[in-house]
Amino acid sequence: MDWYIFPLIVAAGFLAGFINTLAGSGSLITLPLLIFAGLPANVANGTNRVAVLMQTAVAVKRFRKSGTLDLKRGFCSRRLPLSAQYLEHRSRST
Repeated sequence: MDWYIFPLIVAAGFLAGFINTLAGSGSLITLPLLIFAGLPANVANGTNRVAVLMQTAVAVKRFRKSGTLDLKRGFCSRRLPLSAQYLEHRSRST
């Protein structure tokens, strides 16, 4: 692998992390680049998922610290969609 691929991957990782934190879809940058760098598609996808997990964890921590994210309110707002999903599943299984 050529030397210039590594700085390109690092720069794309920072850009994708920024995009994932704000809006999502940073994988549109990193996944093709990892495949272009020579990784098999399944390994590139797994590597990308680990990065997305880490970016999400850091973003949640920083948003909670700044007071932008209220987890208690977020979990409460999930009750209705989860209840509807459960009822739909239950009605289809009978």
